[in-house]
Amino acid sequence: MEPQPSPIRMSVLVSTLAANSAELFLRDLLLTINRSLIDPKLIFLKQPGVVGEELIQKGFEAVSDLSPSRFSSKATQRIGQALQEQDSELLFLINHLNSMVYGIPAGRKQNIPIINWCNMTDQPNQVNRVDMACRRLLHFKVDTIIAAARGHRDYLIRYEGLPAEKIKVIYNGISPKHIRATQSPEETRRMLEIPRDAKVISQLASLRPDKAHEIMLEAMVYIKNKIPESLLLIVGDGEQRNFLEEQARKFGLENHCRFLGERQDIGNILAITDTVAISSLPHHETLSIEAIESLFSGTPVVSTDVGFMNEIILQEITGLLVPPRSPEQLALATIKILRDNRLRAKMSLKAKEHIEQLCNTEVMTRKFEQEIITLSDREQLKT
Repeated sequence: MEPQPSPIRMSVLVSTLAANSAELFLRDLLLTINRSLIDPKLIFLKQPGVVGEELIQKGFEAVSDLSPSRFSSKATQRIGQALQEQDSELLFLINHLNSMVYGIPAGRKQNIPIINWCNMTDQPNQVNRVDMACRRLLHFKVDTIIAAARGHRDYLIRYEGLPAEKIKVIYNGISPKHIRATQSPEETRRMLEIPRDAKVISQLASLRPDKAHEIMLEAMVYIKNKIPESLLLIVGDGEQRNFLEEQARKFGLENHCRFLGERQDIGNILAITDTVAISSLPHHETLSIEAIESLFSGTPVVSTDVGFMNEIILQEITGLLVPPRSPEQLALATIKILRDNRLRAKMSLKAKEHIEQLCNTEVMTRKFEQEIITLSDREQLKT
């Protein structure tokens, strides 16, 4: 009997791992990956962050603080040393710019293949134009680029000028356990003091400018006038919380809007939600984790038509898409779903069916495993 081949030693280089979408997708990938095929080790330029600490506690080997400041003359050298110490056969990146700037030269010097999981869609502006140009140049030194959707691949080729032969599509996936309810809807409503007859709209996103919560708050002015029992739950926290709370007061939404902050029981929130609303601007959105989570739970989504959301939110089938920056259109679409129980039930069934096939963690992980095995040229590990 031939000896079992050793797993591929893969170094995952990141700046830090906060609880943002790309970082959460990476966490689920690493926790699901077949460790007999691929042995991931972590390299942090800064501190591990909340998601990084979670992975370390689960037994992932890691080094950190290789470049605490954004600019470091020794970062590439330190990364190279870490790659040598981890005896790395492959370098895995998730589009963090400083990791690309310092990590790609280090990986090239070690003569190992490099994958970049590109979970971002940037529109050029005065602030990010230089960053986008840097990423574009660095991508030419990467062996494989993972796009998050078919449209995302087309965007990277057409607008960022990246070589088509390097770009593969793997949809972001989530695990159903992250959105599993831990109590009955009645208990959740009672805990949050939500009336039984309330029509619940939820927003599940960090409170930052590109998520444009203020557009949904403006839409709620229309919605509450048509559906007095409507209630908006804003789940998440961030830099815009004070501004958004002031906007809610300005619009007279004290009885129609609740700010719940960060929560770990997203499954419980989704279980009492009639529809999820996404009001994002077309700057950074690719495929939002809140849309995937909502559809996975069978909750219809009303979203602005940004990024590549139209690949998971199928118009009139799993949800409704509206133009960005249009509170009135967002309100009309939300009202349509809230008023039509039959449509909502139909969308719920189709949402689960569609997203389970497209954005499942297991499916995502198996595709990543095959890309990693192919790139590392370990023929004996191929199935």
